[in-house]
Amino acid sequence: MSDLIVSFLSSVPKNILAKFTVPPLTLAVPVAPVGHGRQFYADWLNGVRDGQGNVIPGIYKKAGGTGAIGRVAVIGFSNGVDSGVSQVLEANDAQKIDFVGAFDGIHGSFVPGTTTLLPSSYNKWIAYAIAAASTKDPDGPQMVVTHSSIEPPFPSTTETGNLIWNAVLGKIPQDYASTYYSELDDIVYPGGMTIKSIDTAGTGQPMPSWTWKSFDDGWYVRRNANGFSVFGWGDPGVSPKGRIKAACRDRFNCTADHIFQAQAVLPTILQAYLVERWNPSCGPVIGLGGEACTRAGRAYGDGPSGPLASPYPLGVALPQGSTACPYPPPGQVIVGKPGDPCATESAPILSAPVRSDVSSKFLAGLIGLGAGYFGARWIMRGKQHASSRYYCFNSW
Repeated sequence: MSDLIVSFLSSVPKNILAKFTVPPLTLAVPVAPVGHGRQFYADWLNGVRDGQGNVIPGIYKKAGGTGAIGRVAVIGFSNGVDSGVSQVLEANDAQKIDFVGAFDGIHGSFVPGTTTLLPSSYNKWIAYAIAAASTKDPDGPQMVVTHSSIEPPFPSTTETGNLIWNAVLGKIPQDYASTYYSELDDIVYPGGMTIKSIDTAGTGQPMPSWTWKSFDDGWYVRRNANGFSVFGWGDPGVSPKGRIKAACRDRFNCTADHIFQAQAVLPTILQAYLVERWNPSCGPVIGLGGEACTRAGRAYGDGPSGPLASPYPLGVALPQGSTACPYPPPGQVIVGKPGDPCATESAPILSAPVRSDVSSKFLAGLIGLGAGYFGARWIMRGKQHASSRYYCFNSW
């Protein structure tokens, strides 16, 4: 039996993979051509789908797996989330997945002709998040959704993260545990991690850079309900709207916190939520001598059968809640509570600094691809109406 990590427009860094006691199988799905993301991934998944509508066994076989399937994680970054991971959650065996990581990529759609989020775009995300948020069992499913402060003309990841959080809280018991892996608050970057925004809009102007000294620089949204978390970043020391007015000149140009999620957030979350959780935890057996080991997480065969149900079927409105919380005051972070999705509390204080070993180079190629996807929005500049360009960008 082997565990499996499937990734879309992302990968598992070698230094993270080396920390697993028993390394899982990994499969990075081929990168979709610009402008054809959803159809490309649909065709790829159809190539591994079995007669019952399951996709994980076929992916497991492609990754070199034989025998029983262990724990399964499905992750994606940027367009890999909206076009790839979302379609895995539509498969008939989505409930058997142990961990879902959606790194700054849930966009979905607006109701045509409006700026209202279209509920059907988010049903599977909400369904899996409800499963993760409904149990305090460490072997239960877990899900992390992240967002940045990029403001596109289609749904932003901040809007969709807020909507999913509100929808989940409307479906779970309100005595949920609000905790996450505390070591995340203590990660520091000696010398700083400086990231320059990419001129995706083609302004020809110098782009600003921001420096992260720690993992929690700019980490202003930290919502958690049992196994479900929504985390949001901006650039350190400046509110999203302030940075756009001051430096970026275009809503797509302030991409530094998006890139930070590829370089730092994704590998750090994988270490906390997969390495630390999937590795055996061993201790003495009281009264019997010897040692016993346990591994958290749920093997594929132990998960429920059947597709994810739609928690808000056609005609059932999503809970009304803010999809745009004010940027919190200095020293505060948004945690969200029942009845107050924008509730804040004091940010945790750095207690025991931990030097990060995240490599700023491991996703260099990925970031280049991401820049290409952002830049694709401008390929037809001057040839089509702006709304058409935006649609092409949104339909990667």
